[in-house]
Amino acid sequence: MEPPRHDYVEEVIHQIREAIRDRDYETVHEIVQLEKNNPLFQDNMELKQFLLWHEGICIFYIKKDTEQSLKMLEKALFLTKGKRISISAYGN
Repeated sequence: MEPPRHDYVEEVIHQIREAIRDRDYETVHEIVQLEKNNPLFQDNMELKQFLLWHEGICIFYIKKDTEQSLKMLEKALFLTKGKRISISAYGN
């Protein structure tokens, strides 16, 4: 398998974080939906967790569904339960 394209992943993370800062949850949701089946994000547990986490945030703010949001956030947390991770390696 080819190693993840670091620059592409870094740019996606940057776009999501920027949209979160701007409270543009619709854009975050669009990006997450586009990337969640991308092998670059599915084959890396930390990146998959990043997308799930932000999907949970979008569910809360867009759909106002606290229960579903918490389920998604919990799913994201349990992906790496007991492991220390750092997404910061992919930029800010």
